[in-house]
Amino acid sequence: MQASFPADPVDPAGAWSTREIRADSHWRQARSRIEDGLLAHPWRGAYCIPGADLITRLTALQLAVHTPLLACHQTAAALHGFGVLDDGLLHVTTPDGRSVRGRTGVRLHQWVPRATTAVAHGIGVTAGADTAVDVSAAAAEIDVLPVLDAALTHCVTDDDLAEAIASAKGRRGIAAVRRWSEFADGRSQSPMESRARYRLISAGLPAPDLQIQVTVPGATRWIDMGWKHAKVGLEYDGEDFHSGDGKLARDRQRHNQLTRAGWTMIYATAADIWRNPDYLIDQLRGLLSRAA
Repeated sequence: MQASFPADPVDPAGAWSTREIRADSHWRQARSRIEDGLLAHPWRGAYCIPGADLITRLTALQLAVHTPLLACHQTAAALHGFGVLDDGLLHVTTPDGRSVRGRTGVRLHQWVPRATTAVAHGIGVTAGADTAVDVSAAAAEIDVLPVLDAALTHCVTDDDLAEAIASAKGRRGIAAVRRWSEFADGRSQSPMESRARYRLISAGLPAPDLQIQVTVPGATRWIDMGWKHAKVGLEYDGEDFHSGDGKLARDRQRHNQLTRAGWTMIYATAADIWRNPDYLIDQLRGLLSRAA
């Protein structure tokens, strides 16, 4: 039985049906492996290696559910490459909207996909644009733009997104998706940058330009977002700890170069985005009004 349970979590043979387990070993050996933490039994009819990755968990779920499944919502987004929001559940539907019995850790969405489905990493998934709409429509408003930005960055075109929004007319949450799709931009570098833009635009500030190129003596620098006419730049500061790798010195050199080029640089933190955006908004509003 040892050879049947690889230690490598990315091994494709990381999930087994009950029939496969019983055919390969004495049942008591399988139970012993579960007790020793060498084998997981997430659902009746399926087994997998502990700590299995997303694809292996989906494979195990398919072994447990004899009806064909499609990944959708957050799970499909992760497979498409824009898994911004993760609630730890496996989100699936069936191609024909058929109901299946609920299982722990699984969210079944009982509806028929609106467009032709796709395949990602060997798994059937809802189309990328539909997935982006589904996830963002169910999200808090501050998370709509991060999802749409990430989808445009990875696999969705503006036209595909517009078509998917139109096909989802009448769905709960679609009004916010339609409103924020006007500002969605695949050049955004991170979900927190997208959330920063959400705060700015929600407060009535003009939408910032993204990925601004600034020429400084001997180099070209890029600013995540800002307003060219006012020479005001804004970047999200993840407050990483710099442990002697030289990054802090490079960041300060870059900041000084941009300042000498006439730019005023503002840095937003997680607290500015999540808890207290008012000071950041007031600071930027003052800078932009002086440049008007």
